[in-house]
Amino acid sequence: MRFLAYPLVLLSSWFLVTAFSSQQAGEGALLTWRNLEGEARQVPLAEAPGAQLEEWMGPWMRPSGLQGPSSLVGQDVMLLEMLNGDRLFAKPMGGDGGGLTVRCVASTDLNVSIDLIAQFVFPGRQVGRGSLEAAPEGDRLYRLAGKGLDRVDGVLVDFSAEGVRFEGRLGEKTYPWAEVVGLFIEALEPGPGGAGAGNAGGPVALVEWTDGSRLRGRLVEVSS
Repeated sequence: MRFLAYPLVLLSSWFLVTAFSSQQAGEGALLTWRNLEGEARQVPLAEAPGAQLEEWMGPWMRPSGLQGPSSLVGQDVMLLEMLNGDRLFAKPMGGDGGGLTVRCVASTDLNVSIDLIAQFVFPGRQVGRGSLEAAPEGDRLYRLAGKGLDRVDGVLVDFSAEGVRFEGRLGEKTYPWAEVVGLFIEALEPGPGGAGAGNAGGPVALVEWTDGSRLRGRLVEVSS
């Protein structure tokens, strides 16, 4: 299943999708659609509509009979939370001044605009080190410091393959990804292309992934 994730939009009417990933659709793989009246329609996944979605549109769709990919594990897995409530379990791969590149389940890479990120935490590094919270003003980064945490308040500069570049009281510094425990980004006013933009380009889907991630995007195609 392929969809365009950004810019994300939040509309009063959206489609709930449960996403599974597989290199090949098994012979018993099925696709179930349910319309607004609750009537279900089931077909082999190999007969999915591709980009011809108009006659298939309903509020709910689920594939079945697929072997889902293994969830990401380890201390380098972050829980990335968006301003609109979307979330991703992912590994950081790099980025630039405008976004963060992450690798999700099934080796899916996404570039997430900084303007959409509310926070991320590495749960495996936080265990036993206390709670994390956002700064009253500005951005806040947490890093490993012995058996505890070091809190750095300031402004996020950008992301890179090496880590998070952050400007604090002592100036700019790149904090390696292996040391970062969490980052909270102060929300800015959305621009004209932010949440609430028009629905040009296709319906908006809320996709729930097998690992607990959930992401809104423009539904482009459903295929095996």
